[in-house]
This record gives sequence, C-alpha cells and structure tokens, in this order.
Amino acid sequence: MKTSPFKIVFWTLAAILAAAFSGVLIFFIRTAGAPNVKGNFHVFTFSFVLAFAVIIIGLLTLIAILVFRDAKKRGLNPWLWAMVATFVPNFLGLILYLIVRYTVKKPCPHCGRGLQGNFNICPYCGTNLKLHCPECGEDVLEEWKVCPHCGYKLDSASAAE
Repeated sequence: MKTSPFKIVFWTLAAILAAAFSGVLIFFIRTAGAPNVKGNFHVFTFSFVLAFAVIIIGLLTLIAILVFRDAKKRGLNPWLWAMVATFVPNFLGLILYLIVRYTVKKPCPHCGRGLQGNFNICPYCGTNLKLHCPECGEDVLEEWKVCPHCGYKLDSASAAE
C-alpha cells in the first residue's frame, strides 16, 4: 500500500511542533525553580502556558480528526485537508476547507455533471450514486464485503443493483 505524501508531511509537521512544544516546556520547567524577585511568577507562567498549549493542541487534534473524516466521506484528499485545516494559522485552513467543502461538486460517474455530495441519485441522468444491499436495501460502502445490517455477502456487482 502506497503512503500518501500528505500523510508524511502531516506527521512530520506534527513531530516538529511536538518537539518545539517540548523544548518550551523544558525551558519553563528549568526556569521555574530559579530564584525570582516576584516569587512564583515562573510557576504561574508555566502553568498558564501548559494549560493553554493543552487546549490548543486538543482543539487542533479535534479539527484534524473531524476534517479528515469529513473529507474522506466527501471524496476529497483527507490527509491534505487535515494538514491544511490543522497547520494553516488563525483557523484560515479550516475556513478554506469549509469553503471548498460546500463549493466543490463531485462529478456523476455516468454523465460527468457536478453534483452535491449528499445526492443519492443524479438529477440529470438518473444514475444511482449510492450502493445498496440487494438483500435489505440499506446503504453500503463499496469496500465492504458484508452488509452490516443483514449480513449478506456483498460483491461490487450485486451492491450496484
């Protein structure tokens, strides 16, 4: 299986940011014990920086996960958009993804016209865009081998019906 170059860049940037964050933490830990005219100012600064960093890292992780899942579901490159939404500063990457998410239309596999991502049937040619289980009629994904609703063994030809 070939690794996406966006996946490599994403994890490289994440490792660089983690190393930088660790360096800042080590700096604050080492200076927190040093004598200071203002008392425990360094300890307060360290606690504030640590809490702020945990909140920001948690928020960025949540954004990366949500964008990755949504981009994958919509047929966009999930590693590229997770990287853009996470590492472009001031949430501009997330805003850019949201703009692209609502403006990019996926083409119909039969007639090629642009369609919204939530369409089940192409309004131009009538092609069914979602795969259904031939046994129970529930939506299934192309890579599934078994219907999770009824247990019917799927193949690409039978699910397309």
